[in-house]
Amino acid sequence: MPLKPLGLVALLVAPLALQAQDAHNQTFEVASVRPQSGVAGGGSSTGTRFYRPGSTLRQVIQFAYDLSRVRLEGGPEWIGTEFWAIDARSLSPATADEMRVMVKGLLADRFQLKTRVESRELPVFDLRVTRQDGTLGPNATPPNCTRIGARSFESLREAGEIACGPAGTVGYRLDGTSYHRLYGVTMSELSRYLEPITGRVVRDRTGVTGAFDIDLIFAGDVGRLRGAPPAPLPDAVPLPTALAEQLGLRLESATGSVGVLVIESVSRPTPN
Repeated sequence: MPLKPLGLVALLVAPLALQAQDAHNQTFEVASVRPQSGVAGGGSSTGTRFYRPGSTLRQVIQFAYDLSRVRLEGGPEWIGTEFWAIDARSLSPATADEMRVMVKGLLADRFQLKTRVESRELPVFDLRVTRQDGTLGPNATPPNCTRIGARSFESLREAGEIACGPAGTVGYRLDGTSYHRLYGVTMSELSRYLEPITGRVVRDRTGVTGAFDIDLIFAGDVGRLRGAPPAPLPDAVPLPTALAEQLGLRLESATGSVGVLVIESVSRPTPN
């Protein structure tokens, strides 16, 4: 099964929401958009603030429309190569869904973004349980985290709490392993998390309900790390084996109808 290299950017990986949503007319009170020289980590997308100190427009679109890279097509090259610092604030705290709708409005206003949704037949992976009794593997454990809601990550950290969601711990080791720690994710959220790793849409076909803390370790691409020495032969197993042994899951190739967001037009904003 061919795999694409995993970026270190944690995805936001909530349910696909291409259709229009009602945010009760909630909009940002103030918003600043400025070009940046490069990527910058950190940021916030809960409470009263949407803050991205250095992200590509493609990444912001993925957040706003709640989808992975494999579900986004079209647009000029610069949406994936140029970086922007976006700082927008609302008068009252917003949930994650409300924040996404407000960011959609910001993209339409400042970047003149226009999109359409198309249904396409594409190669996909179906995520299924490997064990006959339907149980998961040893690296899927009961969750020890807090659903973030309208609270900020900062408030959770101050309280010593861990936020549930796929934006957990992701990293590479020089032995060639890729380590992924996810907190309180459903099988549907795990499926979407696997999309940028596999380069395909992943559909949840496990039939497993509830949320889990996930540990997943598999052979990664350390050659992409700046300054990294040549990697030795990794002891880590490939992703299909790791899914089976660690989580009791497998990826099954299939073809299916996929909702794809197509960028019709977009333009650079005037910085302010």
